[in-house]
Amino acid sequence: MSTSLFSQIERLSTDTPELLLILILASAGLAVLALGFGLVAVGSHLWHRIKERQRAARTEAWRTQLLEVLAGERPPRSLVDSVSTTHRDDFLQLLLPYATTVRGPVTERMQAIARSFMPRLRRKLRSRWPLVRAQAAQWIGLLGGPEQASALRDALDDPSDRVVEIAFRRLAQLGGPADTERLLARLDRLSHVDRRRISSALVALGD
Repeated sequence: MSTSLFSQIERLSTDTPELLLILILASAGLAVLALGFGLVAVGSHLWHRIKERQRAARTEAWRTQLLEVLAGERPPRSLVDSVSTTHRDDFLQLLLPYATTVRGPVTERMQAIARSFMPRLRRKLRSRWPLVRAQAAQWIGLLGGPEQASALRDALDDPSDRVVEIAFRRLAQLGGPADTERLLARLDRLSHVDRRRISSALVALGD
């Protein structure tokens, strides 16, 4: 019994340097891993800040050019050409507040800016995702001119009631008296909508 215990103690003493080396290496590995995660987190934060600054600078440049276009000091095409394909949604979001407030000739300039983006928005109306189709119908209705009414007419047959509701309200603005019957035929899809909103949309039809 005592001999066996002595043998175990002797073997443990012999293996101790190797165990210590393993523990040291494991600790060092964990420290390197933690440092790596920390560097990734810092790098990600810095990258995000750089992207946000670039986005803010880009938006400010667009806004300056947009105001010049709306004032008639710059052709719409020059602003449209400055928008890359990867930033189109950001640009359209910038246009939305102006589209709901401008009137008269300025509206025509706004629609001229947005016209180049309409084919892409019309394609989004065929997306498999209802939220994408709803956003597309909303943006077409706010940014498009009467020539975009046909896309909203098609959207009245969308399987999503939310898309139908948006298309209904926007077509009431962009369409004309000829759309009255088509809109009335979709009232059964709008049972969830306040009747006062529906009445208001129909009264404004073609204005």
